[in-house]
Amino acid sequence: MNRPERGLAISTHSPVLTRVCMLLLLTSVAAGQVRGRRIMPVFDLDGEPLGTTADLQMAFGGTYASAQAEPTVSVQFSPGPIRVHVTIPNTGTPWAEEFLALIPAAPTAPGSSPLLILFHGAGQWPTNPIPALSVEDAASVMISDALARGWHVLIPLGGHAYNFGHADAQTNTELSLEVFMSMFGSSIDPSRVYGYGHSMGGGWLLAQAGLHCGVDDLRFAALFANGGTPSNSFTYETALNHSILDIIFGASPSTDPFAYSRSSAADISSTYPFPTDSTNAPVTNLVTTAIRSETCWWDRLQYKTAAHSLHDFLDTKPAPSHFTVPNCASPFHSWSMPNNVAVLNWMSGQTLTDPDPQMPQSLLTDRNAQVHYFQLHQRFPGQFSSLQYQLFSAIPNDKLILFEPQNLDLVSFSTSRMGITFAPDFEILVNTGGTVGPNLTITDVTTPQAVEGWDGTVWGPVPFTNLPAGGILLEETDNPPAIGTLIARWRITP
Repeated sequence: MNRPERGLAISTHSPVLTRVCMLLLLTSVAAGQVRGRRIMPVFDLDGEPLGTTADLQMAFGGTYASAQAEPTVSVQFSPGPIRVHVTIPNTGTPWAEEFLALIPAAPTAPGSSPLLILFHGAGQWPTNPIPALSVEDAASVMISDALARGWHVLIPLGGHAYNFGHADAQTNTELSLEVFMSMFGSSIDPSRVYGYGHSMGGGWLLAQAGLHCGVDDLRFAALFANGGTPSNSFTYETALNHSILDIIFGASPSTDPFAYSRSSAADISSTYPFPTDSTNAPVTNLVTTAIRSETCWWDRLQYKTAAHSLHDFLDTKPAPSHFTVPNCASPFHSWSMPNNVAVLNWMSGQTLTDPDPQMPQSLLTDRNAQVHYFQLHQRFPGQFSSLQYQLFSAIPNDKLILFEPQNLDLVSFSTSRMGITFAPDFEILVNTGGTVGPNLTITDVTTPQAVEGWDGTVWGPVPFTNLPAGGILLEETDNPPAIGTLIARWRITP
């Protein structure tokens, strides 16, 4: 798969070039810059020298963002698949982004091709002159098999080679997905998007999927974490040298736990019996995503321990998870450690499904974002926000219960997207758990006949606001909970 890349002059009538023009619209107009630091050595987790902070670009395997530079696209045509290498200099983060896309040679019917997204391990690039560092080379068997099945393949960089799923890496990865879909999205079946993460990429994949999982997002039908580092705080505590994590996250887990938690599948204690913290685990959002976390008898102790702990945690959740400890062909922690063809066979049987709102669901977000059916706006940034919900249908009317909202200023949702009916009306119950409740926006209800609140004895009219873009705003202060209860209620008659 490693071939010398050659840029091609592409006709202005080329469909590829037309789609590439979307790059300028999808990148931000300003990019951050990396702050200067005192020059010091940079080591990997095993204590091997990577470079110095005088040249973080070289040490980290990335490129600083540049607001002046323009996106570039290199396309290589051959008798086999089309190879597209895209660089995005202006991302809104301190780091530029690049991705490698491999397109099957045979024609693809619209909306029919599954998409395989590969998340690289620490120190690796999507493509690199050194084969040992190139995902294109290390995962060549998997890539070739996926292309032979008619799948598209996407390999994002995530800012740099040692990103550990950092928030900036998640932003860059999301941008890679947006740009890729602007170029090739008409060919992709959105119900069959699969993610494979190796080593560091296993944790990055699970955190990325967990925190970017609104029903309108490009979501994963199945995730495979090969070994990996699902908890960055665990990785920090078990590393022989953690100077690279100090630089990436700007602090230790004890100093800034939020930075590590938001970049992990879950927080796992580094002391026996290695429990997982369920209160701030982004992977809990992946209730309908098939997850397979795999490690090996020959794998490094910290990878095995973290993978086992994550598996035990997933087993307490309704997500369709599975775990194996295979007989490995070699003692090396590598992309080929599992049977890659078997992994693709497993993925091919998985199809995306939406969460069932009539089952109790838990949401977690680290920012203003869509999670499941809800757009969540935080009251205070720089920490997690959470919400639980469940829909009860036709008793005698549909009732949506929102449990214990934490750090939320506004919760927005669409009744039609959730399958809620107004027959004859619809009720919302909010159990605040003693905290300040959020305001609510319902996006597909316009000028209802009545909006009422419950004062503990009777229903009575309460104010609401019609929104210019459609929908209504229900303000929590207009319907305070009755004395002695923790529930504020609305009844909406369309």
